[in-house]
Amino acid sequence: MTSLYSSAGEPADPPEARFCPRCGVAFAGGNGFVQEYWISIDTVYFCWCSSCYWRGEVKAVSEVYGVEPDENQQTVTNISLPDFV
Repeated sequence: MTSLYSSAGEPADPPEARFCPRCGVAFAGGNGFVQEYWISIDTVYFCWCSSCYWRGEVKAVSEVYGVEPDENQQTVTNISLPDFV
C-alpha cells in the first residue's frame, strides 16, 4: 500500500489522472482534458479523452475490501463490457 506521507513525514502529493483508463493514451499534449475537484476529503478528476472519446470521473482509492468466494461457489470468468463509442 502506498503511504500518504513522504519519508520526511510531509503529506505526499496526491496521485493524478495522467492516462485514459479506457485506451491508455496520455492526457498530456492536448490528448484530453482533466479537471480536478473535491468532494469532502476526496479528490476527484473529471477526464475526457480525445482519442477514444471516453469521459468520466477518476477517484484515488486508499483501501479496498474484498471477499473471497467459497470454494464450491462458481466464479464468473467471462465478462463483456459494452462499447461506449
